[in-house]
Amino acid sequence: GIISVYSSNLNYAKIASQSLSYASDDIIFSNSDFSNAQISNINLTNSTLTGSNFKESDFTGSNLSGANIQGARFFNTNLNNVNFCGVKGTPFIFKGVSQYGTKCPYKQ
Repeated sequence: GIISVYSSNLNYAKIASQSLSYASDDIIFSNSDFSNAQISNINLTNSTLTGSNFKESDFTGSNLSGANIQGARFFNTNLNNVNFCGVKGTPFIFKGVSQYGTKCPYKQ
């Protein structure tokens, strides 16, 4: 079945995620703290990541195409080899971000 994931104002700092398999348009992480999180090789297509903190997180190889990043904080974040095509919204912070090999890198 399909699992919907919704969280708001939660602290996920320092998590390590090996493999999540969800219908990604049902993933909503609003105003959540993912600082120092390992979120690599995850399908987050069309997810909602609004207002969340991704300081020093690692998204290597993840698919964020069509994700809503309005107000999110990306500081010293690893977005290497990420699919960033069609992201929506404007991040609050986008500084010190690594985007080597990223498809459709975000232009600050």
